[in-house]
Amino acid sequence: MSIIKHEDEQGVSIVDQSTGEVLLFILSYKKQARPHSFNTYVGEDTKYLSECITQEEFNLVFKAMDSYRDKKYVSYQHLTDSVACGLITAQELALLSYMSDRVVGWNYYTGKLSDLAVAAGVKPNHLSRLVDKLSPNLVRVVHRKKVMNDQGVSEWHVVVKVNPVIVWKGDLQYRDNAIRSWYAP
Repeated sequence: MSIIKHEDEQGVSIVDQSTGEVLLFILSYKKQARPHSFNTYVGEDTKYLSECITQEEFNLVFKAMDSYRDKKYVSYQHLTDSVACGLITAQELALLSYMSDRVVGWNYYTGKLSDLAVAAGVKPNHLSRLVDKLSPNLVRVVHRKKVMNDQGVSEWHVVVKVNPVIVWKGDLQYRDNAIRSWYAP
């Protein structure tokens, strides 16, 4: 009797080599990633989501709210199909792609208005017209505010929600509710 141990992705088998009989099979369970524990409370230890302006503030809030904050889903197919059908222009595509690539959490983008203008290839004073064309179906501006940078100069920052069908960063359970509320009457 010659006994061997055989391992594969399904588990470990103890096999009698002379007869081919499986004497023992132990099913392998891959260790699943566990969600992070929450030690921070939104509203007490961090700002509320509606109060956030900078990326650092959003990162603290999403660290407390979403254990899957590093998983990002972007539907570039929706974007390119929209251009092909003539629903959006190349400038609007550039703006949506820029924001989608830099979402800080869920479907929230935050950044400087000047960076958005450069990404879209427009002058900063023409950016609002471009955003208005995308609003309310593809983007929604949450708020704009002047923020002091490291050099003490104030710059306009904007917080934008991108359509959750196009981009989502985080737990997909929250995305379903966001999609429902996005299209709610």
